[in-house]
Amino acid sequence: MSKSLRLLIVDDSRASREELGALLSEESYVQEIRMAKHGLEALSLADQYQPDVVLLDQNMPGLTGAEVARRLKAANSNARIIFVSADPEAKELAMAAGAEAFFVKGINTAGLIQALRVAHSSADKPKRTIKLPRKKKEPPKYIPWLWGAVRISALLLLGGIVATNGYLLVYISLFCGIMFFVYAMKYYASMVMIMAATGNGTNGWANANGNGNGNGHGNGHGDGNGN
Repeated sequence: MSKSLRLLIVDDSRASREELGALLSEESYVQEIRMAKHGLEALSLADQYQPDVVLLDQNMPGLTGAEVARRLKAANSNARIIFVSADPEAKELAMAAGAEAFFVKGINTAGLIQALRVAHSSADKPKRTIKLPRKKKEPPKYIPWLWGAVRISALLLLGGIVATNGYLLVYISLFCGIMFFVYAMKYYASMVMIMAATGNGTNGWANANGNGNGNGHGNGHGDGNGN
């Protein structure tokens, strides 16, 4: 805990800035305190001063505290952000903007000091990047009994073909042909059922019979007259 903290207090109220600065200056671990009266000044001082902790008010002219916090995070600032605001409803905005803690002005001052002490105690600890071990790609798993069954079936089929002088292969081809024929008949039967259900087949048959009968009757009548 040899390193001391550099603080940046951002508040548009001069009285609030000076009161908070006087309170925190009594802490032994605080090295220096800078103050800003609005968001743009805070961003400028943060860039020049590189504070360890930024204490932000929310409601300020120009940029709000949440907007300042987001810009500090976007600039990759290492400063820890703590809000000290008179508006308790701003907590959700502050935490969403990257704040580590939120305190209402004049309330829970002990909690604020404790948060600064925590920031001080962790200032000397180097940040460590935790590297997770890479997962090794496992080879695809095969089912031993399935592979064995396939091999045995292939050997039995080959042995049967050799033992029957090739007749087994003929029977297998015949069986495949029969199965294909059954599947084709099933397909055509389903098509006939669909045509019958839609009425196309019945209408077509009726039209064919009507035309045939009419033509035949006409021809026969004509021949009779001629003779």
